[in-house]
Amino acid sequence: MADDPMPLDDALAIVREVVRPVGGDETLSVGDALGRCLAADVIAPRALPPFDNTAVDGYAFRHGDVTGQGAAALPLQGESAAGIPFSGALPSGVAIRISTGAVLPDGADTVAMQEDCRLEDGAVIIDPVPPKAANVRFAGGDIRVGEIAIAAGQRLRPQDVALLHALGVAQVTVKRSLRIAIASTGTELRETGATLEAGQIIETNAAMLAQSLGNFPVEVTVIDSLPDDRALTEAALAKAGTAYDLIVTTGGVSVGDHDHVRPALASQGKVLFWRLALRPGKPVLFGQVGGAAMLGLPGNPVSAMVTFLMIGLPAIQALLGAPDRPAPGFIVALAGDTRKSPKNREFPRARLIWADGVPKAELYRDQSSNLLTSLSWADGILDLPTGISELKAGDPVIYRPFAALLG
Repeated sequence: MADDPMPLDDALAIVREVVRPVGGDETLSVGDALGRCLAADVIAPRALPPFDNTAVDGYAFRHGDVTGQGAAALPLQGESAAGIPFSGALPSGVAIRISTGAVLPDGADTVAMQEDCRLEDGAVIIDPVPPKAANVRFAGGDIRVGEIAIAAGQRLRPQDVALLHALGVAQVTVKRSLRIAIASTGTELRETGATLEAGQIIETNAAMLAQSLGNFPVEVTVIDSLPDDRALTEAALAKAGTAYDLIVTTGGVSVGDHDHVRPALASQGKVLFWRLALRPGKPVLFGQVGGAAMLGLPGNPVSAMVTFLMIGLPAIQALLGAPDRPAPGFIVALAGDTRKSPKNREFPRARLIWADGVPKAELYRDQSSNLLTSLSWADGILDLPTGISELKAGDPVIYRPFAALLG
């Protein structure tokens, strides 16, 4: 039916279709670019390794100078050390001492490991003789000049920065930081430290979501909590739509008399989907207002976090121009029996335990969506598909770690 909740994959397809990367690229030094998303491919200006070199400490020689499979003796003539190459080409019929990473001189094509050699009367005895090209790392074996070293959209990690340094790349073009606004809704919400009156609670969702983005190239503004007022909600969305790339709200997206986010978005922008076939987090709203994408999450903290991980992060990746990749996760065995609705894709909180030397996913004792303790206890979520209603201990399940999702 048309009003049935939408499958998560269909919702993600809409996000990928309508969300476009932000403009406004900037150039940064490599040292300042950690965590930023590349706006253009980085093309290797030099080869790695830049020269033929050895992978081991040992002795370099011409393989054609030795015969047979037994031991061979070659006069020792000189050395190639890391940073101090052997001078000239290697003469025929001799060997040189060579250190790991040192330049392999012209003419040399094989390196015998030090453990397979001994010195006698100014000659090196190689026993056994290794095959031709043994222990040689050839120039360009890692990457050649002109190849794509790191593709556009990659969020730069320490290992990416190391590769850029090795290539001699001093500056890169990156996407500008995203501007994200986060606001909770609810007349009952108060800030930490406030004196609470009857029916009031401390606001936690906005801070939780903002701090979950610490590894992303974003500038987050936490807007004051919105009271349950239609006109104020409309005004806040319209204003935020002119200043941010993404607006995230929590609460006010269901069908209650005081849920104003969906009609406010419909009046100020466009609703693209609402209600997903998942648990927790069925009432998820997505659309556009002004120049911003808009994501309305449920108010219960677990629902807010789970739907932010599964919808909000893909939207952020799309805004950054990052490649479309599945959420990180891996398969483990379930530690105990559980049941679920076959109509929903479910994301229960879990953590890994070791049982008989095997990692298994243990579920939190209570999967109610209001329990902040379940998020604090867990180190990830399971991803349980539709169409099944019961799982037994030992069944394979997809486990998605928080650290990988938010890394």
